[in-house]
Amino acid sequence: MSGELSVLLSDSGNRVATGQFDHIRCIQGTANRCVIGCENGDVLVWDRELFMRRLDQGEPQHEEPVDERKSALQARLRALRQ
Repeated sequence: MSGELSVLLSDSGNRVATGQFDHIRCIQGTANRCVIGCENGDVLVWDRELFMRRLDQGEPQHEEPVDERKSALQARLRALRQ
């Protein structure tokens, strides 16, 4: 079972974000942080400052295409670190 969670602005009531989650069992919040616990064991922590920064950035831009050469180089560097 899944559900939808919406975030509304307190001054206007306008919806600013919506998300689909597994059945939400509990929500606890303070002025700066919100924690959401789901039936499947997921725990979501939303920080106010980070959330507002993401909202101010607007819609996410499309990610750049994957550069195979760059990906291979990054994989080699990760292997060297281990």
